[in-house]
Amino acid sequence: MSAALPVKTWNPTRVQNLVRHKSGRYYARIFANGKETWKSLKTDILEVARVKLREISGSIEKAAHAGHAEQREKMKMEDCRVIFTNGSTTDLVCAEGVS
Repeated sequence: MSAALPVKTWNPTRVQNLVRHKSGRYYARIFANGKETWKSLKTDILEVARVKLREISGSIEKAAHAGHAEQREKMKMEDCRVIFTNGSTTDLVCAEGVS
């Protein structure tokens, strides 16, 4: 009697940071700020997944850069916009004399 082989849940693709679930859906696996982030691309078509991967990875990298700018206390307007649209809930302290 032979032992049953385990079923692979995730299959790698030729595209970096793109994996395919056994259901056929594609997922983005992105690293930002030393953390791994998984996002469903909600498609089972490789070409569509590639386009969505570029969009998602760009937005995650912008958000990571904006978070670092907030810590450095050197922010550009683009960083403020990214933080605001992502709903970052950090405590902001006004300078003295500002109401």
